[in-house]
Parts: sequence; structure tokens; C-alpha cells
Amino acid sequence: MSHDLSKTRSDVDATPIRVLLVDDHPVFRHGIRQLVNRMDDAEICGEAGDAPTALDAFRRLHPDLILLDIGLPGMNGIELIKMVKSEQNSMPVLVLSMHDEAIYGLGALRAGAKGYLRKDDALDHLNEALHTTAKNRYYLGRRFLSHVVREAIRCEDEKDNSHDIKGLTDREIEVFDLLGSGLGTRQIASKLGLSVKTIESHCARIKEKLLLHSAAQLVALAKDWRSERERETSSSDQAACNTEVPPKFN
Repeated sequence: MSHDLSKTRSDVDATPIRVLLVDDHPVFRHGIRQLVNRMDDAEICGEAGDAPTALDAFRRLHPDLILLDIGLPGMNGIELIKMVKSEQNSMPVLVLSMHDEAIYGLGALRAGAKGYLRKDDALDHLNEALHTTAKNRYYLGRRFLSHVVREAIRCEDEKDNSHDIKGLTDREIEVFDLLGSGLGTRQIASKLGLSVKTIESHCARIKEKLLLHSAAQLVALAKDWRSERERETSSSDQAACNTEVPPKFN
């Protein structure tokens, strides 16, 4: 199914930006709804707490932009982005998530998102992020941009690294990250709304791809990887304190 959009935001600037809000926490949706509805030229046209409900709302309401979280029950936000883009490639998607952009940001952009904003930055930057992505322009926060630059610089050095996680799928990275946070398979299954058997299958594939021989090796590597990302995020946060306005990219 596809939708034909004959108009861009520049053609209909007089009308409010209609936003579909997707997040599994009702209290957070309430707060974001108030932020958006206080904008002069934007409004929440629909809400959803999971991917199937979001897809139904997307098809019925024809929003101008989708504002979504990565951590949805069942199908995660990155998979939802891929499904939306397969039906309407021109649909702008802005990710608003508590998850570290150093871990999930690039995956979201590869899936088709136009921007990534941390929830703790929403109060100060949601207005600009929403209006930028509504025009199908990229919006990256300073610390995310810093991470992208570091990844590009060290890309060549990691080409021969047998433990490079770039070969993992989005779901496998999500499981790998949660293992690094100290969660066990049952806890991860509960958090993601999946079966324990499914999580164990993901772990087995991760071990195979990373050439690991035991669950202990997998957990140790996941913890090391997560610790490195947290150190990078801390450095990026410090650098971001010296800047005020996140960059926009055409």
C-alpha cells in the first residue's frame, strides 16, 4: 500500500503539521502532546502505543510526520520505520527516544528516519527538530553528529575486527546492548515483548557472527562494548555543552 503525496510542506505551510505520536508510555505521550499542541503550526493528529496500532493510524490518518520511540513492545521502532518507508518513502520520521543515539541513531537513519532526538533534549529542541524533519531535512543533535564523525574516522581501523558488530541486525544490536546492561535472557525477553526462545536464538546468531564460543564471552564483550559507548556519550555530552543550536542538513 502506498500514499501519493502531491504536496510538500512548503505547499501547505498555512496548515498545521499533523503529527502521529508513537510511544508505549501514556504519561510521556501526554507530555509530548502538550508540547506539540502549544506550537502555532503543529498538532497531534493521532497516537499509538505499539507498531501495529501505529501502522493502522498511519494508513488511516495520513499524517505529515511520525514522531516515534525506538523501544516499542514487539516490533521495535526501527522495524516500524522500515515498514512505513516501504509504503510511503517520503514520510518524514523523527525518532524521540531515551536510547543512546550512539547505539541506535545510525540504525534509525539507515532505516529511513530523518532525525534523532533524545527525550531529555525534547523540551529545548523538539520544536526545531520537528519543523526541520517535517521539511524532509536531516536533524542531528551535536553529540550524535560527534559520534557519526568518530565512527567515520575509525571505520578503516575496524575493517578486520572479527568482533565488529556492524554485521548484526537492528534487533541483534538491541539484544547485544541489553546483555551489556546486565540483563539476562528472560529479562530481555520481557522487556522486548518476545519469547525467551527467540532471545536465545538471537544470542546464538550474535555469537556466530562475532566468532564467540560461549555465553560468557558474549556477555563480557557486550559489557565492554556498552562501556565504551557510554564513555563516548559522556565525552559527547561534555562537548555539546559548548554549543547551543543543533545543526540541520539538507
